[in-house]
Amino acid sequence: MVCLSKIARFTAFVGAGTAASFQTPPSRFQTPAFASFINTTTTTDTPNAMNVLVYADQGTAKTPIDHTLLTLKSSLSASYDVMLVDAKTLLTEPWENYTALLVIPGGRDLPYVKALYPEGTNRIRRYVEAGGKYLGICAGAYFACQKVEFEVNRKDYQVTGDRDLVFYKGIGRGSVFDGFIYGSEAGARAAHLQLAPELNDIFQERNVSMYHNGGPYFVSLMPDGSQPEGTKVLAYYADPDSVFQPTPHEKQLPAIISCQVGRGKAILSGSELALKLNQVENASQVEEELTFGPKLSELHLCFGPNKPRKTQDAESTIAHALLGGKYSVRVIEDDINVFNIHRRGFAAEKGEAEVPKGHKIPFFITVYSVGDYPLPAETPHFNVPRYYDFLRVARADTDRRSAALENELSFGSTIMYGEVLTSTQTILDKNLQFSKELPNGFTFVASRQVAGRGRGRNAWISSLGCLQFSFRLLHKDAASVIFVQYLIALAAVDAIKSKPGYEKLPIHLKWPNDIYVQLSPGQEGLQKIGGVLVNSSYQSVNQVIQINNARQSQQLPEVELEDVLARVLTIFEIYYQELLDAIQSDKFAFAFEPFLPRYYNAWLHSHVRVVLEAHGNAQAVITGIDSSGLLRCVGDNQQEYLLQPDGNSFDMMKGMIARKK
Repeated sequence: MVCLSKIARFTAFVGAGTAASFQTPPSRFQTPAFASFINTTTTTDTPNAMNVLVYADQGTAKTPIDHTLLTLKSSLSASYDVMLVDAKTLLTEPWENYTALLVIPGGRDLPYVKALYPEGTNRIRRYVEAGGKYLGICAGAYFACQKVEFEVNRKDYQVTGDRDLVFYKGIGRGSVFDGFIYGSEAGARAAHLQLAPELNDIFQERNVSMYHNGGPYFVSLMPDGSQPEGTKVLAYYADPDSVFQPTPHEKQLPAIISCQVGRGKAILSGSELALKLNQVENASQVEEELTFGPKLSELHLCFGPNKPRKTQDAESTIAHALLGGKYSVRVIEDDINVFNIHRRGFAAEKGEAEVPKGHKIPFFITVYSVGDYPLPAETPHFNVPRYYDFLRVARADTDRRSAALENELSFGSTIMYGEVLTSTQTILDKNLQFSKELPNGFTFVASRQVAGRGRGRNAWISSLGCLQFSFRLLHKDAASVIFVQYLIALAAVDAIKSKPGYEKLPIHLKWPNDIYVQLSPGQEGLQKIGGVLVNSSYQSVNQVIQINNARQSQQLPEVELEDVLARVLTIFEIYYQELLDAIQSDKFAFAFEPFLPRYYNAWLHSHVRVVLEAHGNAQAVITGIDSSGLLRCVGDNQQEYLLQPDGNSFDMMKGMIARKK
């Protein structure tokens, strides 16, 4: 038997109803107020509309996108999935039914027209008219007006003309202030806005200051100068040095407006809605303030709750390996990170180690003795002692333990926790000198990841209120490697349903690696709540699971992230031992065979007809998972098709399985 050292990564996101927040200067952001404002904007009658789409393609600029993503994720990620989309997505994908809000951020309006007219703009208009929500910021606001007048009579800058969306039956005219320069912050400033009375209850103040760089004000085309029917002015520019003068009907220039569009709504703003720059009055300060990011945190390495001798042996072995026998302080410079490791009570030599060597990001790891854990103030979003209490309970639950399981459970006994990390998966995958010293079942937990990894080249910034972790798995049987991803997905579903009150939660598996919940009858009522990623080199598995989402239709008991982590690790380890037993048994034709009834009971695809794009759009029926772990389909001509989970994606709305691009 060939011995293969495989590192399995399992990253689970379990929404626990905790409000998301970011470590940003409170003097710069109005997160609570903006959250109320946006949640009002994104109110929807469609339970499946849980996506917030932010346009990022030709014409968009990095700074506005960064502003927009940071604000939306900090305000909405506890209830919505905030993601970037390009023009192709808006033109070709069925995004409308699953979208609570479409955001077009700042940049240049003409490339938006070129990329999206006419099919994209038609779909956006129909989406809003049918009840959707649109947020246009700066260029996104110009884009949604009936007419655009930008830098009129200014050479190389003038842009004028009609636009197709016409959410505002008027003119977007700008820039409101002098000094705008394309691709520069030289003209950026703090725009002082006076809010309309109806926003006072949200913002608790009449005047705010927000980032502005080239944005418009809004000019009515009504004969008497009044705003069109269904349009409300939410804020006015209050600066005396604006380029334009208000009309006789408006005493000030409208800065933010709300437009009723059919059954939907469009919010258009000339300024960034997130930033409160009342202390920033020049471009250099603006640019400096926009470069901050969340500070990476210290890592805590802890041991328990096995039998005392076994736990002490684990602590001794790992500490000796990581500290090189010094049992005090050691620096490991690895492939992409520098690890500054020290025992609790010994001060790490920070100085030079705090500065990344080249592009290597440093982490400081505190190694705890057996029974010693971080103080609650050190890990406010993950209670380590409480996690170990839940792990003891999960392991003692004999109803979930296999009668044939004789070995003591160990997954999750040794954990490392950090509040803010780049990516638990990347840190373990890409730093082999460090990770090779870690035992089977070692678990790495984070409250936030700023560079999380998904399928293909996907990445995400995760927020508080989520559970994210990776664990190491040393697997010896090459033939059964493919089944580990199915096993983890099944274990996650069963772990969730093992929680009292969650037994009847209608959650299902979608091949190859997604988890869905049935929010309402029919296929249109399915909502993705999770996904598994398997890296073919290190068998890296990422999973997203949302529980107690603030917008879900069912009332479920509150869940603690520490409890979910303990349940998933325990159930997966039991299932994994059963998989190993099946490999050695003569009763089963292949390792995953004893799990097939449970897996089919959870999945969505038995006898479903699909179109196979890679096989000339052949029509076929899904029959199951074959002995090699491939998806088996049978065509109308009885031809058999076997599909690899790695490299294929399944669009259930279209009923098509296609190559992953």
